[in-house]
Amino acid sequence: MHYLDQYKGMTRQIYLVCITRTILGLGSMSNVFSTLQMRSILGLKEAQIGLVVSAASIMAMSSTLLGGRLADRIGRKKTCLISTVLACTSYALSYFYCRKPLMVLLIILNQCFGNLAYPAFTAIVGDEVKNGRMQIEAFSLLYMSSNLGFAIGPSIGGMLYYNHLELVYILQLTMTLVSASFFQFFTRENYDPAEARRQAAQELHTGAEDKDVSILTIFRQHTALPVLFITMAILTMCDQMVNFMLTMQMSDYFGDIVASRYSGFIWTVNCLCIVFFTPVIITETKKHHQFRNMFFGLLLYTAGFGSYAFLRRPWLFLLFGVIWSLGEIMISTGVGAFIASNSPPSHLARCQSLYEASRYIGRAAGPTLFGFLLGFISYSTAWIINAGICLASAFFMLAMYRVYSARKE
Repeated sequence: MHYLDQYKGMTRQIYLVCITRTILGLGSMSNVFSTLQMRSILGLKEAQIGLVVSAASIMAMSSTLLGGRLADRIGRKKTCLISTVLACTSYALSYFYCRKPLMVLLIILNQCFGNLAYPAFTAIVGDEVKNGRMQIEAFSLLYMSSNLGFAIGPSIGGMLYYNHLELVYILQLTMTLVSASFFQFFTRENYDPAEARRQAAQELHTGAEDKDVSILTIFRQHTALPVLFITMAILTMCDQMVNFMLTMQMSDYFGDIVASRYSGFIWTVNCLCIVFFTPVIITETKKHHQFRNMFFGLLLYTAGFGSYAFLRRPWLFLLFGVIWSLGEIMISTGVGAFIASNSPPSHLARCQSLYEASRYIGRAAGPTLFGFLLGFISYSTAWIINAGICLASAFFMLAMYRVYSARKE
């Protein structure tokens, strides 16, 4: 239990935001089976599903960038309120149209509106720990809190999908309203946009304290940020295949009923690994550079994703999910703190949104690329290609770690 001691002593605000993200994660019930829904209920082909998933990723990326800008310009809590209103409207419509062609558009909108507030949540944590201690611990706690909800929500959605699809969207709407109400009533706004802009201008010596500093100016001073964003786009393209390709693979191997249940359980295994192993891994990795941790995480990605080329039993898909889940922890837990350390408060939400946007670029590219390739190659070959990309990325991060370590020395 001593691994949990590192999470003591944080501000009340951080704990409240983490509780909010847990409740939101409980409402993520429809995310895991959207590709199966489009295939078995709406009748779309693999290539069409790939295009829809890619379109959803592009729109969600745009929404995330907008959310980051709004959070920096008008405040964190106002941005979260806007996101709640739009997301709840979309979930309510999904209840009525989940078995009709209009649902294709709503799948896109659900992702778009639901993710509008994510940069604001991360920025609130960054505001609390900026230039202080426990940065990595605070962001890893937020990461665990999100995944605690995701560990339960997708499993419930997977079990309800086959016979009670409409109920999924009612529950998703309810959890979104509960989390938004909790957040609005119990948290406070500590961010002053005008003051943050003045501080950024002074720190970067732009001489224009009443104007917003360009994000390119931030990148010129902190070149590790664009390297991180580009790498995360590639990595997300690879791990997105668990959500896109693995669901269809299990459907072809074991049938729709088994696929819907096990696809939800895979994410439950992933999230439970994150909840239970993050404190241990954080203790061992928080003193090391983020790029070094990503190198080892990518080696685990290579082993985990590569194994899916050879498995033929449903429970083995769950078991080997533990491997790439441990890799995800090593890659993701330090990202928030790394970004917070390399961006001014006036741009914290935008830099966090750029991180999320880079991941959506990967989510858009992955289904389109592999949806096309699956017309010519088998699932096994696709997973081998995926593992090869992860391995190449691992050695790239090792090279970047050596470059930035040499600069620091």
